[in-house]
Amino acid sequence: MSLTLSDKQTTKARETARFKIQTILSSWLRAWEIYPIILIASFLRLYRLDTTAFSYDQSMLFRMAYDAVHYGLIPATSNGSSIFTLHPPLTVYLLVLPALFSANPLWAAVMTAFFNVVAVLLTYIFTRRYYGRLAASIATLLYATAQTTIIFGRFIWQPTLLAPFTILFLFALFWGVVERRKGWLFPALVLLGSMYQLHELTLLLAVPLCVALLLAPGTIRLRDLVLALVFLLLIFAPYLVWEVNTEFADLHTALHRARTHAQIDTKALTFYQR
Repeated sequence: MSLTLSDKQTTKARETARFKIQTILSSWLRAWEIYPIILIASFLRLYRLDTTAFSYDQSMLFRMAYDAVHYGLIPATSNGSSIFTLHPPLTVYLLVLPALFSANPLWAAVMTAFFNVVAVLLTYIFTRRYYGRLAASIATLLYATAQTTIIFGRFIWQPTLLAPFTILFLFALFWGVVERRKGWLFPALVLLGSMYQLHELTLLLAVPLCVALLLAPGTIRLRDLVLALVFLLLIFAPYLVWEVNTEFADLHTALHRARTHAQIDTKALTFYQR
């Protein structure tokens, strides 16, 4: 009798969960406003992509991915930075995907544009989940049509791949701080490490991560921290091997640059004007 009752309760719980998922999915699919926004974002990022920027950084990154595919290489770094250090190799590993199918770097630019269209969709999902449908529509439309985001969503480069990772990182933080759910620390740390590989400036996002740790201490699990450290060690392994073999040359270069005088110019004002 008790077993029969338990089976009925389990079946009812599954049906309730299935109905809830179907209801949520149906409401999201009926969000008509996201469809034209995604079309606009796709058009602005894909139109005349054959005229996109292609200079030293772009050719170097795609050539490294192409050589990794066709010569069986394991990239330990990507290209050099403006301060003469070498970036970690995640960008090259991502560019391996289009290099597998074509030697034409145009398809790497298409992949970059696709990443940034996905970022527009993630912006809608994130903003609607936490701030409502109207706020999501406004934020997504502004993001889809902003001049600088369009320009930086159309060519091969490390920072141009960052957008979807950044929004997923915010999802992880809100999952812990706002929803008080456990399991957010693992994706947050892995995403932060991945973004650092794409561009070291994203290390500044460790600040909101620390704030999240302070605001949601009850959601932190030791196994999430351990799993994240193991995963980060795996994705950083080639870069760490290179650093050890060069006696941490990048670290010495960065420390030397940090001791130089700062330069003040009007670049920030130019960005604000845009």
